[in-house]
Amino acid sequence: MDKIERNCIIITLCGEKLKFNNIYSIDIPDFMGFNNHSSQIEYYGKSNRYILIDYIIEEIINNINNLELINFSNLNTNPIVATKQQYCSLRLLYQGKPDDFILDRNVGEFRINLGKKLFYCIEKSVLESIDYIVPIPSSGIFYAVGLSIISKIPVMPIANKLNISERAFEIQNIDSRKRNLYNNIQVNSHLIKNKNILLIDEAIFTGATLKVFCDILKNTAVKDMHIAIPSPKCYNECGYLVQPKRELLLNKLQDDHLSYYFGVQSVSFLNLEDYEDELRSIDNICIECFKNKTIK
Repeated sequence: MDKIERNCIIITLCGEKLKFNNIYSIDIPDFMGFNNHSSQIEYYGKSNRYILIDYIIEEIINNINNLELINFSNLNTNPIVATKQQYCSLRLLYQGKPDDFILDRNVGEFRINLGKKLFYCIEKSVLESIDYIVPIPSSGIFYAVGLSIISKIPVMPIANKLNISERAFEIQNIDSRKRNLYNNIQVNSHLIKNKNILLIDEAIFTGATLKVFCDILKNTAVKDMHIAIPSPKCYNECGYLVQPKRELLLNKLQDDHLSYYFGVQSVSFLNLEDYEDELRSIDNICIECFKNKTIK
């Protein structure tokens, strides 16, 4: 440590203060959060504070750039974060299992209903050209079923994940996430040979999963591909520590460039109004990441 010549910052979970002239030690504080497993709001002690590391690193960089003091003392006294986590719509959209009841809603039924609403957000000419609805494994299956019920287009589950122990969105490094997807997706390309397909995934946040899946399918004999998403466009990073810190695709790419980026003929999203309508029965529901504004 004595040989470190430049100033540096060390983030620690142990609470020890390092006493060197060119080293600054920041201890991650306890904080209040929602425990998805126990459905309880609780304080997180030392063993779970690693959840905040991404958040704190970004705040440190921002504060250094702005020449401001770093203060995290309000994390463990602010119940807003825990409440927003508890009533986050993503718990229904992609976190829960289909047979779970979350916020008094059956997750599988909720997802089928969004798939039904999605039908009315896709151009009629697109639907008329589709041979099969193809769900992204395994997140898109129930949405595809809902869309199929209304559209009468059959669902064709052409792909499966060989290893589902870790969700791609939860892997921190983007390159690692893409490698994980390439290595774990198996496609039966024979089923979609010379067919027009409509890909269904739960949402587009970073777009990494969907981009890899589209790239894989480009190497098959599929004819045309379209994408339909049963949730609204996501414009904002989560301000309440639900999602990991990552740059969202729609912050890097204009909406009308999505088709080119994914290499498909069209990209459709569920309207925000339809999403809100499906969640209307839940008080305090948080959908801020889907609204075209900056979370404060």
